[in-house]
Amino acid sequence: EKALEVQQKSLPQEHPDIAITYNNIGLAHYHKGEYSKALDESYVQALEIQQKTLSLKHPDLAITYNNIGSVHLKLGKYQKAIEEYNLALGVQESFLSQTHPNLAMTYNNIGFIYSLMGNYSISFEKFRKALSIQQKSVPPEHPDLANTYNNLGLSYSETEDYSKALETYNKALEIQQKFVPPNHPDIAITYNNIGFAYFSMGNNSISLEKYKKALEIQQNSLSLEHPDFAITYNNFGLVYCKKGDYSGALYYYNKALETQQKSLPPDHPDLATTHNNIAFAFLKDGKHSRACESYSKAASILRNFLPPTRSGLATIYNKIAELYEKINDTLKVQECRKRVHEMR
Repeated sequence: EKALEVQQKSLPQEHPDIAITYNNIGLAHYHKGEYSKALDESYVQALEIQQKTLSLKHPDLAITYNNIGSVHLKLGKYQKAIEEYNLALGVQESFLSQTHPNLAMTYNNIGFIYSLMGNYSISFEKFRKALSIQQKSVPPEHPDLANTYNNLGLSYSETEDYSKALETYNKALEIQQKFVPPNHPDIAITYNNIGFAYFSMGNNSISLEKYKKALEIQQNSLSLEHPDFAITYNNFGLVYCKKGDYSGALYYYNKALETQQKSLPPDHPDLATTHNNIAFAFLKDGKHSRACESYSKAASILRNFLPPTRSGLATIYNKIAELYEKINDTLKVQECRKRVHEMR
């Protein structure tokens, strides 16, 4: 910010160097979890300057498009993120060789979005492209490869090939432990991924061990309101819920929700995930009214986010209908069934 102040006094108002500084400030906000600030107070200003002063295929524009896409990703605006990443890719393809590592970064970004949207075949294709480029352009233990291995692991996990996912996550961890500071947040992400694979395979004790490592790193490297904490808290909650400790699960789910409510927009899909987790814990604990309340909160977020035919939303409404049947609220049952019918 001091650099920006100096530049604004000594350079023309729309000088490209000022755009670079805005991008740097945006990255600082981004890494602190201040995503709206990164977008509204930095990246938008950088883009405005660049669009007025640079050619449409200038490399700096690709950087800004990628940065904006990453913020939209964190804010849960997945379609906007894909649009920005594709703009970045279009610029990069016009001036970079087909094996340039920056192309791999953008393919990873695009693949990750498709993964979150449930389109695993496209996401896997993008991750494989990224890996193919990196294997030709960076050393075999480059940290960027760890990111790609993590992404590929997610693809394997989403298709329930957990042993392959673990193999890939461990490749990521091996690289990070050699070339990344020991308390780097990226290592926490990898531990969370490994923990979730073990959880999915039914090994609760190892998954808890990995989640504890992730949490310890986050506590040493992130602000307490950083949204990455919510991922770890939710993971703890899933293990406790699976063990039948519903009060323990709710403790962690509510910590996740509290973090998300401070750091994410109210319509972010991650909030729907947490409400859904809370609802399931209440359901298993026999608290049907509380479960209905949380499922309804999840549904109201997803209704504005998912396509109206998305099966996940229909599943939630079916669950709500079943719960209302148990508490004899016929009107609410009919309302939920009607919503499910409209999605077909």
